[in-house]
Amino acid sequence: MLILGTVLLILLAVGYQAISQMLRTNYIQAAPPVENLADDPQGKEKWVIGRPMHLNKGDFILLPLVSENKEVENVDVEVFASKSYDMFGGGYYGDASKNVLFLNTQDNSAFWLFKGVDRLILDITLFPAGYDYEGPTKAIFYKVIAKDTNNDNKLSKEDAASLYISEPNGDNYQRVLSAYDRIISRDLVSDNRMMVIYQHDGKAYSKLIQLSPYTEVSNVELPKVE
Repeated sequence: MLILGTVLLILLAVGYQAISQMLRTNYIQAAPPVENLADDPQGKEKWVIGRPMHLNKGDFILLPLVSENKEVENVDVEVFASKSYDMFGGGYYGDASKNVLFLNTQDNSAFWLFKGVDRLILDITLFPAGYDYEGPTKAIFYKVIAKDTNNDNKLSKEDAASLYISEPNGDNYQRVLSAYDRIISRDLVSDNRMMVIYQHDGKAYSKLIQLSPYTEVSNVELPKVE
């Protein structure tokens, strides 16, 4: 009976993986590429619109621009990146996107977060986030790959990422952390201030940030136990 049960579990697992892959393949094939949002002269990007994100009590919908080409050639972008590990939820967890379109629900106007499609956005997180938070979105965080850190001549999820921020309407997009290994927490400490606690190169730091307009108030290394 034990052997039979083990065999049945293996068959169920294999069947589940096969069905999941088939459904994913069918979904990709069912979604025709969009041609008016970004150039694709060689036909390798095959742009599609990712899962929309709605701001909490805001006037914008975020539409990620997703490429079916998961790995792109490296480009010369003047942004420093670093190895990163982000443990937070509340964000966009589909395929990596190449840009984000901000669509205003009041007047139907739209604009892109930045120029071009030469970087990867691994996730997008609305801040604050949580089941118990009912207030408006105060900022948006982006985990971005903008440099070929493993020197394989392409940008991919294997490269290191940096942390960026923007206001809820997409304004003032800028880098928060150019180098970090792990983010420990992101907390709203007053109506217009937040604190990011993170690790980098074996040390822990806390960064105090004013949200609007974005200003770094303080960035200090956490003290050792005496």
